[in-house]
Amino acid sequence: MIVLERTDNKKTGTERSNQLMKRTLIAALFALVTTFAYAQPTQGARSFDAKIKQEILSELKEVITTVAFVPGADFAKWPEVLEEYKEELDASKSPEEFAFVVNTALQKFGFSHILLFSPMAAERRSTNKMVGIGVRIEIEENGIRVIRVYNDGPAYAGGLKAGDLIIEADGKPVRKPSDLAGEEGQAVKVKVDRNGVIIERELVRKAFTTVVPEELSFPEKDTALLTIPSFDATYNRERVQELMGKLDETKHLIVDLRGNGGGQVFNLLHLSSFLLTREQPLGTFVDRNAVKKYTEATGDDKADVFKIAQWSENKLLPLRRNKEPFQGDVIVLVDGGTGSASEMIAAALKEQRNAKIIGTQSAGAVLASTMRPLDYGFLLQYPLMDYVTIKGKRLEGNGLVPDVIAPAAKFGAADIGVQEALRVFKEKKDGQKAA
Repeated sequence: MIVLERTDNKKTGTERSNQLMKRTLIAALFALVTTFAYAQPTQGARSFDAKIKQEILSELKEVITTVAFVPGADFAKWPEVLEEYKEELDASKSPEEFAFVVNTALQKFGFSHILLFSPMAAERRSTNKMVGIGVRIEIEENGIRVIRVYNDGPAYAGGLKAGDLIIEADGKPVRKPSDLAGEEGQAVKVKVDRNGVIIERELVRKAFTTVVPEELSFPEKDTALLTIPSFDATYNRERVQELMGKLDETKHLIVDLRGNGGGQVFNLLHLSSFLLTREQPLGTFVDRNAVKKYTEATGDDKADVFKIAQWSENKLLPLRRNKEPFQGDVIVLVDGGTGSASEMIAAALKEQRNAKIIGTQSAGAVLASTMRPLDYGFLLQYPLMDYVTIKGKRLEGNGLVPDVIAPAAKFGAADIGVQEALRVFKEKKDGQKAA
């Protein structure tokens, strides 16, 4: 998602609305389901009565019907939409069940960036921590494959490694993420198949960080692979600058945005500054104020988002830098987990630098939104703006269609996306030689 600021829920409704309408608040979505899952705990029922539910729903109604904005969307229908789920809401017994029902109702609008986080989910989002054994996994027929071991988690301390196949937990077969779930402090005995050797370990579930750092590698001499896992608060600007500083002699760059669901707009513009000039804008945000100004200036009160974006002079630009951006060829890797800010920079590189897009179709979740804390620890994300690329493409609901299809490879297999990128670079080089 793309968030610049969290709003203050202690102001009056009018003050909050005015405050939000005056500010340009951008927030990027990350509520996407990828092909990977984290082993995490189950959540027991907690005291959650009708009075608390009603208070949360009242806050939701105020924000969604008066402040949320997407061109052409009728958020005034929210009470009518919610009424369809009254029985499920009444039956919900925990904040997690309640949030699930609310989010099911919110999806009726058909937009991204509109989501209610339960207190537990909100805490996980703010701390970038989860409770479990500390692994990222991939489901297989005979178990769960470990594809990443987090350094501060129980699995790392217990000696598990990427590539291990977890086949049992407490004597029972492991076939899905919930088979590894449990509460913090609970011990679990896992049986692991490591290249045909069976290993047993007892792990005690604990909180671990899910932060994944940016990485740079060189699959070939003149070709670099830059992996950006996220643009959220975990994006490390100093590290990215350090990594980009190693590309002075590099001719080709693969930017891997697979699984990157977005993040803060400043971080998006920071990376953009290494790849685009200030004369290469990314696109245009269209908010309520832009629609109003367009109508006042033109008298056209029925214009679509494309006309307004084309008319607007408020373009999204990379940050200023004293050094020229990377001059070599660029390819961008995307998949279904590539969302929001990641889709924006991928589209900009395609439109402004003719970068090839390789992978599978991106999420199509590109509305600008903000986060607002609600009572009882809930957190609401809601949209404030739409987005149109500099060449007039609306990414929300559409996503990016790759120039070259490259499906995800199973763990341990060759990375098809990287292989395809190397092939494209080679074909271009061979073509230039022939010419």
